Amino acid sequence: MTCSLLLPPFLLAVAPAGPQGDFGDELLVLEGAQAGAALGSALAGADVNGDGFEDLLVASPGHDGAWPNEGRIDLHLGSAQGLASTPS
Repeated sequence: MTCSLLLPPFLLAVAPAGPQGDFGDELLVLEGAQAGAALGSALAGADVNGDGFEDLLVASPGHDGAWPNEGRIDLHLGSAQGLASTPS
């Protein structure tokens, strides 16, 4: 489980929850690269790679890539040190 806070215009702050649902001192701040990309409009936590640590999927549905508004999902891997600040 994660708690998020959108900080305009391109920032997303994420605090990973511990096993008891408590939020620790760790805070991950993600900075979007594009205006209008809607960074963090959807978040999902799951152990994507099966290592026992919760990973974070961050959606940016308005991200412009090869096509306008094609969208993007970034995967931030979790570890014993917390969530990675850069996506995989």
